[in-house]
Amino acid sequence: MAAFPGAPAPHPGSATAGPGAPAPPAGSASSPAGSTVAWKSVSTGSGRANCAIAGDGTLWCWGDAGDGTQRNAPVRVGDSTDWASVSPAGTHTCGTRTDGSLWCWGSNSNGQLGLGTTGGGALPPARVGTDATWATVTTSGNTTCAIRNDRSLWCWGSNADRMIGDGTDQDRPEPARIGTGTWTDVDLGGSHTCGVRDDGTLWCWGSGPSGELGTGPDQGQQTSPVRVGTSSSWTSVNATHDHTCAVDTAKALWCWGDNGSGQLGDSTTVDRDRPVRVGAGTSWASVAAGTDHTCALTTAGGTRCWGANDNGQLGDNTTAGSTRPVPVNADLTTRQVIAGFRYTCALTGDGGLWCWGDNSGGHLGDGTSVSSTSVPSAVRVGDRTDWAEVVTGARHTCARRTDRSVWCWGGGAAMRQVPGSWWAIAAGGDTTCAVRADATLWCWDAHPPARVGDGTGWVSVGVGESHACAVQTDGVVWCWGDNSRGQVTSEPSAGELAPTRVRADVADVTAGDHHTCAADRAGAVWCWGDDSLGQHGDGAVAAPGAPVTGLTGVVSLRAGADRTCAVDADHRLWCWGGGPALTAPLEVTGDRNWASVAVGSSAACGVRTDASLWCWGGNAAGQLGDGTTIGRDAPVLSGDGTWLAASAGGAHACGISTDHSLWCWGDNAAGQVGRALIVRRPVRVP
Repeated sequence: MAAFPGAPAPHPGSATAGPGAPAPPAGSASSPAGSTVAWKSVSTGSGRANCAIAGDGTLWCWGDAGDGTQRNAPVRVGDSTDWASVSPAGTHTCGTRTDGSLWCWGSNSNGQLGLGTTGGGALPPARVGTDATWATVTTSGNTTCAIRNDRSLWCWGSNADRMIGDGTDQDRPEPARIGTGTWTDVDLGGSHTCGVRDDGTLWCWGSGPSGELGTGPDQGQQTSPVRVGTSSSWTSVNATHDHTCAVDTAKALWCWGDNGSGQLGDSTTVDRDRPVRVGAGTSWASVAAGTDHTCALTTAGGTRCWGANDNGQLGDNTTAGSTRPVPVNADLTTRQVIAGFRYTCALTGDGGLWCWGDNSGGHLGDGTSVSSTSVPSAVRVGDRTDWAEVVTGARHTCARRTDRSVWCWGGGAAMRQVPGSWWAIAAGGDTTCAVRADATLWCWDAHPPARVGDGTGWVSVGVGESHACAVQTDGVVWCWGDNSRGQVTSEPSAGELAPTRVRADVADVTAGDHHTCAADRAGAVWCWGDDSLGQHGDGAVAAPGAPVTGLTGVVSLRAGADRTCAVDADHRLWCWGGGPALTAPLEVTGDRNWASVAVGSSAACGVRTDASLWCWGGNAAGQLGDGTTIGRDAPVLSGDGTWLAASAGGAHACGISTDHSLWCWGDNAAGQVGRALIVRRPVRVP
């Protein structure tokens, strides 16, 4: 994470959106960033790496290379222009060319490259034998299988889980034929293999602890192919980590194996050791099984997904899982879909390639590692222009309108009004507190607002991770909640359930995770609670209770997780605490044009006197709003509009423009940005 204070002079960033000119959602139909490449096919083998063949026959791969490296955007493999099929496995990749030759590259620890040896590896691609009779290939882990033009099946590499199917448990450093039958389709899962013979029968072998072999109870390990059921009408099969799906000639879809996340699509989370039908009444064309989710195409070109959705991998504008198929991207006509490790990609009829879901390994191929549930540029929340105040917690947002109504969203919930008329609000962790128009104090999380104490005369409030403080009209600050670090009373204790008087003569109070800071009426700042990273800002003096060193005339004060920043009357910006630990305030820039500051868990933002907005710090979820995911040691311009105020939360931020419109950016996994999840991203090619 980039450090907050002590940075060099600010420099303009690559602002791509701001008030009045919102950027289109990444991957939307109007996005100019879409790939111009016409893709022919796309594949994921291990679920963590992708490869695609372009219309000109070139081969491109991205994601987890299996050797500790990561590619966030497609990288061309070799200079050939005649690739026909490809399958990446994470540790190695294999592909066939239009002349029927087979090529493999990457690790060869178990002979998975089929070169007749074990150990080492191959870069660039190495040819497997001299035959030119290979049709398709599939890889997983350290094992490879391929079908020849005569439909014979050959496997090699690791046989620890009996995935080769040659009747042994021995590794094979070169292709070994599996039986005498002929095959039309084969796929490798995490520890099992399944294939369809040309007579329409389905066979599986390897390990089936979750029922993924589909052959009934007590599957154990099968060293040779075992028939699944008695049907002779299977057309294709797709195997993954611990579940399997297949389509039959009637276009019916069947799945079996692990079902802990509902990835079998049968409306339950019960594991199945035999095939169960999915989506009866729907005509299915193909299926793609991911780690904990599954997607399939209908014969009409529609996409349906089900299973786990914590990273938005279902693509249905939510992060809620589903045990039955849900429609995805209804405006796209899809001709191929792949499901990987918490992400999904789809190839459209016009050759476009779109991905959504987890992107921590660069799986989405858009040049970043930011999830599709994140928004790295400011997007407008609704169309109203009467917003007066906005606050952000770890995964939620609340904002007050000029009519004194308060609205909250995130934490997995849509925008909703909080009953009452409100003067001031504050958020931290999963909690929001606010002062009502009658000067009473109320707090809430997932439950309705509850009044704090029976007093009145409250004017402002600050909320930390698990404690809160508020100021009354007489300048007395009261705190309550977790006191394990002395963040409530300045002396550690088990905690305070009711407001406890702490200081007098206070003008404003702000709370971090485990520390609290208050500005007195003369503009001096006092901090208490955790001081392990210099949060007190008192120069690490021996005696506690000293004011923040050399800071006077404070007009804006905000605490984040483990740091605090302030703007003084000379419009200078100061920060202390955090990492690297600063035991006394350090001026962030030499400029004297700062108006206000906001501090979150990993980033901070400040509004300058010219109404421009600048952010710095961590940016993994795009919380700096500069259109990138690059962390910044120095403030970078966020958006290109003019701003009244900003608030920084866990990994997202929001701001109010000078026209009183509301904008948010950063992590949106819980809907805290206040709009439907941006789920589609085009894969770009350099």
